[in-house]
Amino acid sequence: MEVFNKGLKLLEATPGSSFAQESIRATQEMEEYGVMVDIQLNNDLARQLFEQAFQHIERARAAKPELFEQNADIQSLYGSCLFNKARMVTHEGNEQESKKLLDKAIEILTKAEDMQGEPGDAKTLETLGQAYMMSTVLTEDEDSIMDAYNAATDRLRRALELDPSNSALRKQLDAIEAEGGDDDFEDDDEDDFEEGDEEDEA
Repeated sequence: MEVFNKGLKLLEATPGSSFAQESIRATQEMEEYGVMVDIQLNNDLARQLFEQAFQHIERARAAKPELFEQNADIQSLYGSCLFNKARMVTHEGNEQESKKLLDKAIEILTKAEDMQGEPGDAKTLETLGQAYMMSTVLTEDEDSIMDAYNAATDRLRRALELDPSNSALRKQLDAIEAEGGDDDFEDDDEDDFEEGDEEDEA
């Protein structure tokens, strides 16, 4: 990683080089590796990889901002970096900074979603859905929580439709729907109980 970073620094100092493109490629590889490591619960290494990815893409954005305005996939990658950075900051206990990063991630990912059009991109939709879901625990306003929850489940379901082999996402949605089903069941029980009382009174 250190040798690679030195190579990018040399490109950055060379006018007309492919620094931005190479930085974006490095960001993508570090993001993917970071996610894989994070799943294996190696949080320290994942945090380092996500931080490196975030730094690379920020430098690429500063060097060639037009790439980010024109390319939906790069917007999506940038949003993913912001989201993972927000997750790491949350683990460090800085909720205020995490919320700021998360709001930016949702803004960028929504822009990528709009640029990609229908039916959308599974990775963008899943990351946006996870960002919305995370935001539900960083706000106290009930209406905002419900709006974010609905936005999250909508994106996650659409992502699974596009990538039905995503077993982790399927498991997450099954758990979400099971919780919703329990709520519906409780509501039905309450309705039946009320109807029974009315019949007894009659």
